[in-house]
Amino acid sequence: MISPAINTSGANELYISFIYLLYNYSSDITLQLMTRSNFGNWHIVENLPINNLAYPVPVSIDTIIDNEDVGSDEFQFAFCYLRGSWTPMHNWNIDNILLISDQLSSYGFLSGTVELLNGTGELSDVQIASSSHTGTPNETGEYLLPLPVGTHTVEFSLVGYETISTTIEIVTGETVTFDATLNYLEPPENLALTVSGNNFNLNWDAPNTDVLNYKIFRSYNAGDFIEIQTTEDTEYSEVNSPSGNYKYYVIAVYDEGSSAPSEIVENNLLDSDNALIPLHTSLHNNYPNPFNPTTTINYSLKENSKVSLNIYNIKGQLVKKLIDEEVNDGFHTVVWNGKDESGRQVSSGVYFYRMKACGRYISTKKMIMLK
Repeated sequence: MISPAINTSGANELYISFIYLLYNYSSDITLQLMTRSNFGNWHIVENLPINNLAYPVPVSIDTIIDNEDVGSDEFQFAFCYLRGSWTPMHNWNIDNILLISDQLSSYGFLSGTVELLNGTGELSDVQIASSSHTGTPNETGEYLLPLPVGTHTVEFSLVGYETISTTIEIVTGETVTFDATLNYLEPPENLALTVSGNNFNLNWDAPNTDVLNYKIFRSYNAGDFIEIQTTEDTEYSEVNSPSGNYKYYVIAVYDEGSSAPSEIVENNLLDSDNALIPLHTSLHNNYPNPFNPTTTINYSLKENSKVSLNIYNIKGQLVKKLIDEEVNDGFHTVVWNGKDESGRQVSSGVYFYRMKACGRYISTKKMIMLK
C-alpha cells in the first residue's frame, strides 16, 4: 500500500502511528515501513513485528521518521510485504494511520517508558489515554503519544494493575517525558464453593497486601456476570437459592485500583425435592484439559466421607493439596489455579490428581498444563 504524495516542506522529522492485523500462515515473511521522496528510490524505515500467526491480534506501531525523504514536497510512505517462499499472504489490515510533522503548530508529544512490576501482564496491552487521544506502548514499554497543545490528564491502566495518572502541559513541537510504573494488584486466590442443600458458601484466601474490600460477581444460567456483593470478609453466603447453574468470581479492591478476577467456580443446583445422591463415589475428568492457568475437577460421593485430593508432578512429588477434610455426599467441584503450595505458578507439563475417599476408594487421573 502506497500513500499519496504529501508536502512535508520545512519538516525535520515526522511522527507516524498505525495499527495492523496480519492473517498469515508462514513465518517466512518480512513486513516493512518504507518512504521515498519525489517518486525516487524507496528507503526502509523499519521492519515491523510479526505477531502470533495462529491467533493474530492487532499490533500498534508508533515511530519517528527522520531520514532523507522528510522535508520533500512529494513525500510518500508505503507498507511492504516480502515473502521468502511460495506461501501467500491472506490478509494484512492497516488502520488508524496518523502522520504528524514536527512543524505542526498545534501538537506536541508525551513520551516515556512503562514498566510492570510483577504479574503476567503484557506491556503492549497497557492503555494510555487522555480525553482526546489513546495509545499503547511497544513490547519494551516505550511509547510516544501526540497531544494537542494545552493541559492534559493522562491515565496509564491495565487490568489487574494499579492505574496511574499524570497532568502535563503540552507545548508546540516539544516532547514531555513521563515514565510510568504500574504495580501488580494481587487477586484473591483458592476460591472455593461449598454447597449444602440449596445454600452456597464462598471462601477465598486474601492477598498478601492490604485490600479495601472484595467484590463478588455471579452468573446465573449462563447469563452475564453481575456484581452482587461488596464485603470486607473473605467469605460470602447465599441461602435458599433457586435451582440452576451458578458461576462466581471475586476481585480485590485496593486504593490504587482493582485486581484481575480470581478463578471461576461453578455449581449446578438441583431442586431440593429432586436432589440426587450419587450411586458411586467417583473422580471425574478435569476440564479443560490441557489447561492454562486453571482447571476444574468434579467428583461425587455416595456418602459423607473424609476426602483427600492432591496434585502431583510426574516424579510423584506433592505439588498442591486441594482438599483434606470431611465432605458431605453429593456432587462436588474444586478449581485448581495452577499454583503449588508456595503460591508459585507451576511450569508446563504432565500432572496427576489423586483422590482418596469412603475408606478404600482411590483414583488417579492425568492432566496437562500447557502454556
